[in-house]
Amino acid sequence: MRGSRSRLRRNVKGDRVAVFGEKSGSGPGWINGGVCALRRRAVALLGSPASIERDLFSQLIESQQLLGMPSDGFFIDMGLPEMYAEAQQTVPAWWWSRSGGSAREGR
Repeated sequence: MRGSRSRLRRNVKGDRVAVFGEKSGSGPGWINGGVCALRRRAVALLGSPASIERDLFSQLIESQQLLGMPSDGFFIDMGLPEMYAEAQQTVPAWWWSRSGGSAREGR
């Protein structure tokens, strides 16, 4: 996913993430879409309380075990109030466009 909030930089060896910097830099780049699939042994590395991005990703990057999967799919960051308000229109419109209908039909 392309965006400017949470950044992933992949090295040239497949999909291994070389650097992860949350909300760093400016301009276009790959973002963290917030979807993770974790092995139990990775979750076991977390303390409590913990941040997956700060505490776990850094360990997995260091051991070259963090993978990223690029996607050009629909994405909207609803973590900001103005984006949440925008999502009230864009998400239903996107959903109904996939089904061949319109957003109005779903209400």
